[in-house]
Amino acid sequence: MKLKYELILASNSPRRKQLLEERGFKFKILSAEIDEKFSPDLSVDKNVQKLAHDKVSFVLNRYSVKDKVIIGADTVVVYDNKILGKPVDIIEAKKYLTLLSDNWHVVFSGIAVYNPENKSIITDYEKTAVKFAKLNDEMVNFYIKNFQPMDKAGAYGIQDFGAFFVEKIDGCFFNVVGLPLYRLFSILRAEKLFIFK
Repeated sequence: MKLKYELILASNSPRRKQLLEERGFKFKILSAEIDEKFSPDLSVDKNVQKLAHDKVSFVLNRYSVKDKVIIGADTVVVYDNKILGKPVDIIEAKKYLTLLSDNWHVVFSGIAVYNPENKSIITDYEKTAVKFAKLNDEMVNFYIKNFQPMDKAGAYGIQDFGAFFVEKIDGCFFNVVGLPLYRLFSILRAEKLFIFK
């Protein structure tokens, strides 16, 4: 199985890069420098789809890639109707992890795919509920010191030591990592961008 066109990932996320590489995709990374602010007029699922769409649009407009498949994604954590994006500093990272301790939260990822055949951008989203175990200060401080929470929505990564904090999940695991693979596959298949051979 392979794509009919060259692939561009409009993201600098090492998690998204790894997820695609582990599944045999060859691709080029082009970063999308957009303002990742949420619009108060849109729901969470609409916001993450819009940001994913904006990332793809940025790459389309900046580079000569209109003949390639482009993937964009955006992931946020929502707890008690509050958006927990990437923490700005250690204080905010500690606050996020303390909030999530012994509670459920929801991870939303928006995904966007540019189809070079019909010049369209298709968007979708995934959401996954995650239950954290009860964390103490020692665990929170250890994680912050050793696992770079500032580049992760909600200040944790389920693919690293943060996995030990996750008691259970309801939904797509890969969505929590940052790229909902089934949603991506569904779009690529619906748009007939795969060659199965």
